[in-house]
Parts: sequence; C-alpha cells; structure tokens
Amino acid sequence: MSDVDFARTLAAVMAADVAGYSRLMQQNEDATMAAWWSYRREVVDPAIAANRGRIVKLTGDGFLAEFPSVADAVTAAVAIQSDIGERVRDVAADERVEFRIGINLGDILKDDEDIYGDGVNIAARIEAMAEPGGIWVSSSVHDQVRNRPGFAFDDMGEHSVKNIEQPIRVYRVQFDGAPEPVRVTTESSQAAAVGAAGAAHITPALPRAVSTAPATPSRPSIAVLPFDNIGGDPEQDYFADGMTEDLITELSRFQELLVIARNTVFTYRGRAHKVEDVGRELNVRYVLEGSVRKAGDRVRISAQLIDATTGHHVWADRFDRHLEDVFAVQDEVVQRIIATMSSKLNESERNRAQSLSPDAMQAYDLSLKGRELWRKFTPETNIQAREFYQQAIDLDPGYGRAYASLAWTHLMEALERWSDDREKSLDAALDWALRGIKINPDSHSNHFALGQVYFSKAMHAEALQAQERTISLNPNDPDGYVQYGRVLAYCGRFQGALDQVNKGIEMTTNKPGWYYWTEGTVHYLGGQYEEAISALRRSSSPGAGSFRWLAISYAMAGHDEEAKAAADEYRRRVPDFDYDYQLSTEPFLRDEERDLYAEGMKKAGFC
Repeated sequence: MSDVDFARTLAAVMAADVAGYSRLMQQNEDATMAAWWSYRREVVDPAIAANRGRIVKLTGDGFLAEFPSVADAVTAAVAIQSDIGERVRDVAADERVEFRIGINLGDILKDDEDIYGDGVNIAARIEAMAEPGGIWVSSSVHDQVRNRPGFAFDDMGEHSVKNIEQPIRVYRVQFDGAPEPVRVTTESSQAAAVGAAGAAHITPALPRAVSTAPATPSRPSIAVLPFDNIGGDPEQDYFADGMTEDLITELSRFQELLVIARNTVFTYRGRAHKVEDVGRELNVRYVLEGSVRKAGDRVRISAQLIDATTGHHVWADRFDRHLEDVFAVQDEVVQRIIATMSSKLNESERNRAQSLSPDAMQAYDLSLKGRELWRKFTPETNIQAREFYQQAIDLDPGYGRAYASLAWTHLMEALERWSDDREKSLDAALDWALRGIKINPDSHSNHFALGQVYFSKAMHAEALQAQERTISLNPNDPDGYVQYGRVLAYCGRFQGALDQVNKGIEMTTNKPGWYYWTEGTVHYLGGQYEEAISALRRSSSPGAGSFRWLAISYAMAGHDEEAKAAADEYRRRVPDFDYDYQLSTEPFLRDEERDLYAEGMKKAGFC
C-alpha cells in the first residue's frame, strides 16, 4: 500500500447497517435481501445523490458514504430513515428490515476505492450504538448544525468505544417517525420534521409547532432545575451551578431515565415558576429542585423531587456538611441525592404503573408491572412477571431492560427451587442476560443481571468482571456495590467485600432489606457471627434464605435456641429442603468458605 496516493480531507462520514441482520437472514433470507436491495434502489441511492454524497462501499448488510457537509449528511440520513419507517410501519417489529445510522465529521484519508482513519472508525462506532430506525451523530456533527432550523437532537451522553482513546459524546437526531429516545433529551423538547427524499436537494423543514399539552413521556423523564444560591454571596453561584450540572450528568447514567440537558434547564434560572408548568413546557414527569446555603465553613444543601403531573412531593432531604474540601462535599452530596432519589423515583413509577389500564401500557410500563409481581417472590408471581416481560419485548424488541428482567425470572426459578431442572433455568437466564447486553451494552442494569447469573453458575471471574462493569457504567447505583461485595466474599476477599457492601449501604437512606441480608452473609463468611446476626435481623427480604443464614449465624455464635427458631421458620417455608442440594448450589470459590458454611448448617440442625 505504500505506492498508493492518499488524500487527506475533512468530510462527513455516514455508516449504516441493517439492525439484527443475522437474525433476519435466518428468519427469511429472501425477504431480507429483497428489502435491502429495494432500499438501495429506491431510498438510499436517491437520498445520498440528492444531498451531494457518494457511497464509498457496501459492507454486506450496510454501506459507508461521505458528504461534503454535515447538513447534507444529516438531511440524507433523515430522508432514508423516514422513508423506510413508512415502509415498515405495518410490519411486525421482529420482521422489520431497518437501518441504524451513525454520522461523524472528521479528518479522513481516501483513495480511489475507500476511506480510512479515526473519522471513519468513530462513525462506525456511533452507528453501532443507534437503535433500529435511529440516527446518532458525534458532537462534531451536532455542533455544526444544532442552530439550524429543522434540526433537533437528544443528548445521549459520553461513551467509551473500542479503539478510540477518548470518550465521545453522541446525539440522537429527532425527526418525524423516529424511535423513542432512550436516554437524555436536549435543547428542544419538540421533534423536528425534516423533508423526505425527492428528486431535488432535500432541505430541512421548519420545526413543528409545540403542542400546548404534550403527551406524557412513556418512560420516566426529569428536569433538574438550577439549584438556588440562597446564602447571599454571589461568589457561591459556582457551587450551586456545579450541583445542578453534576446531578444532570449523573442522572443520565440511568438508561431508563430521560434527562433534560443543561442548556434547557438553565433558562429557568432566576425565573418564578410552577412545577406543573415546567412539566408541561419540557414534557417531563418529574422535576428535581433544590438550594444551597453557605455559612462560614458549613453548607446546607436541600433537594426535593416532585411529580410534575400532580405537584406532589415524591422525596425531599437536607444535607449539612463541613466545607474542608468543597468539591469532595459536592461529590458526596450529589452521590447521596442520586442514590436515594433513584429508589424513590422507582417506587413512584411502580405505583403509577399499577393505575394504568392494560390498553395504556407500553413496554416500560409492562416491565414495571412485571417487576412488581416478581418482587412478591412466589413461583406463581414469577411466572406472571415473565409473561409481562415477554409482552414488553413483543411490543418493543429493542427494550434491553426487559431481557435482563426475563433473565431474573429464570435465575430466581433456579435459586428458589421452583424449577425441576436448575441448570436449564440457569442457561435460560444466561441466554436472556446476554441478549440484553447485546441490545443495550451500556446499561448498568443489564450487566448487573449478567453478573448475577455468572455468579450463580460459579463463573467467578466473569461475575467479577460484570459487576465491575456495572459500577463503572453507573457509580451512583448502590445495588452494584452491594452485589459486588457479595461476589468478593464468595471469592474469599472479605475486607474488600465489606468495604463494597458498606459503600452501597451508606449511599442511600432508603435501604432495601437485601442489602442487610448481603451484609450478614459477608460477616458470616468472615467469621463475624454477632455482626452477621445484627445485619440479618434488619433484613426484610421476602425470600426464605435470610432465615437459613440467620439460623447458621446464631448456631455459630452459640445461640442455640434462636438458631432452632430460625431453622424451624426456614423449614416451614421450604418443606422440601435438601441439605446436599443446598450445599451444592452455593457458589463458593474456595473450600474454606464452603466448609464454614457446612459447619454452620450442621450446628443449626439442617443435616
């Protein structure tokens, strides 16, 4: 290749491929290929040519194209996706042949046959993030066209991608017929209607008029209003603004949540407002607002979460801190607000879903219904929950969280002996968890489920990796730390395990019972039986396992009467208990922990 002459240029690069191509080809090879080639002739080629672009090459199930301007590339992409969206409107979701499109503006190398370089690689990585029918673009594209009439975007946050050293910020293009956004909304809450392909150059249409009563978002959405600096010192505005910006950034890690971007919410700074009006104007379900008061070396931070549809308070709290390290204080309070608020928000969403009629439910709401049933922890409700999750997937095959939830139903079926074939249930759980990761690889919830399945299959290295990935994707979710601690304990790493569990427990004031159950198991495996008893007695886990662990902790601590009472309660709940089976299912890495567990079981009278 050293004899080839390369030209270096700045270009807008479009990468596209057919979403789920392998699955579609397996289902119906002829129909998939027929759709692909009809798109080429009737949609792709005309739209690219009309917007001064050229197809550089075909990639089997997609294509690579370059354009002289960003506006041309985005306009062509919208034309392609709008046209195809109309064609597949009445096609079953799992049979649709749809493109994912990514666009980047960057420096590229080109010869007569191909284009090369990071500018191309980034476009390909962005395309892989997009949902079927969607268009995602890099920040370099967004910055070029964000102020042009007819273009609007959802801020999807920063992502680390393979072979690219720095994280890249990506945006999702809004247009008529676009799939529902999955993360963070941005500058404009209304979509932009952009022209469809035609014989002449495609020009963006003007934005649609904003509805005075926008539809309530199908998934939870939130606006973090600028925190008020009520200390009287304008030099402390930076602290209040920093709180607001950090909360927006950290909330965006929750993939289920749509978060209004900074530029929009800061237009409310210093303005009198009603929360209900903010909800209508920004089309959000929740509003978080707060204040900062600094006095001497102390600061008081208040925050409240409000349901914008009703004006009712969901949660409120106050934090008083010393200001030895102002930025450390800011980080700590942001983390505490996020961890506690997210659990309250989940509770509010579950309550809302209970009031919906079946006809009104979408994939997200079906999953909430399923989760509420699953949390009752019975064989019957586990099966009912699975049915709701399956309905969610049928309605939205791209909803990765539902796949992870299905994995949980199979996992609990195996762990609670509700299945006649434990390994078959675990394999089904692994299959669904991996599907969820494939659909949404940046969801911490999906990696959390995968880690649980790996752990239950005694795949310790894989479980640790999945739990570490869970925390890296969302360091504000305490569940990740608590479960990571449990895996570490089963690997014999007790001090690290306790550190992780305590970190999760300390992050939130709204602690679920399984946190204490996990803490108790870690203390037991570390030989701290009184501490294990104290933690387990605080647990309100609906599963029977907490009584088994409480019985063996009492027994090892010499409290024989209490051990017998706890063991009797466990046997009442699990009348078909089998000692050998139970021992075989505990995924200990080392014999030392397995022997300690077995000793407690014997002292508690389980064998």
